Amino acid sequence: MSLTKASYSMVSGAPANILDFGGVCDGATNDANALMSAIATGKEVVIPAESYILLSSAQVPTFIENLN
Repeated sequence: MSLTKASYSMVSGAPANILDFGGVCDGATNDANALMSAIATGKEVVIPAESYILLSSAQVPTFIENLN
């Protein structure tokens, strides 16, 4: 089996990036499932500064830090 896509999330202890869970971040696609999947890992979640659409409610942990 060959590796076709490598991402930082493959590193042990790396945060969960919404892009690795199917986030499209184009401002038109519903990224709610990708966000919820990333949160469900229990890891720190990385959300790149892009445009997102969330078409369902999401329970987000209370600690949110903007790293921009």
